[in-house]
Amino acid sequence: MSTGTNSNFPKARTADLITERVGDELVVYDGKSSEAHCLSALASAVFVAADGKTSPADLAAIASRELKDAVDVPAVEQAIAELEDRGLVDGGISRRGFMQRSAMVGGAVVAGSLVTSVVTPAYGGTGSSGTFGAWSSLAVLFLYNGTYYGAHWNAATPPSGGPPDVWGATEANANCKLTIPSGVTVSSGSISGVTAATGTSSITITVPAGVSIVSVAAFFGQGGTGCHGCQHPAVSGSAPSYTLTFSC
Repeated sequence: MSTGTNSNFPKARTADLITERVGDELVVYDGKSSEAHCLSALASAVFVAADGKTSPADLAAIASRELKDAVDVPAVEQAIAELEDRGLVDGGISRRGFMQRSAMVGGAVVAGSLVTSVVTPAYGGTGSSGTFGAWSSLAVLFLYNGTYYGAHWNAATPPSGGPPDVWGATEANANCKLTIPSGVTVSSGSISGVTAATGTSSITITVPAGVSIVSVAAFFGQGGTGCHGCQHPAVSGSAPSYTLTFSC
């Protein structure tokens, strides 16, 4: 493995970034650009391992071990190029340069983008009505027909009135977990028709008849004003509409 810092090797940026793991993907909130970047499993593996001392070939080996699948150098270079274009790593090659070089040598390009980005309100700040910008992540434990279901919303992806991005969740993030009754097993299944829509100080959860909310965990970033850290809001209402109210 390569050792020693090399200006041509990518180095992940750490300043003004907040990261959250969501399944196999990594969500990176950039405090400077007010963007949220969703990194695929490959881009996440490259970003985490990019220390300025590791070559693309070695990053490919690391990603292959982590993903338990063969990853070649061109795929790693594409991930580096997309991360560099978004200011998440220093060094490496720009996406334009990568595409030009791949075209010249006939290299393969991974289908689809490895990093997707959206502009969000200030991370952890107060979102406007109908946006999800004030909260970075939300988890809700539902009870339906005797079965417990955990749903997760990620601030980078759901629109107002959007469904969960992950089912089977037990936490908003690693530092903000749901309160789960003793002996309860959370199903990995889903409930059709569940959505979340947010305002400036509350979240409305819409559910089918017969669904109740057992617990809620919402995580706020440290920037801006209003709520910070892990919050467990008050829940009011009944199916088909619940309101989550924050006191912070």
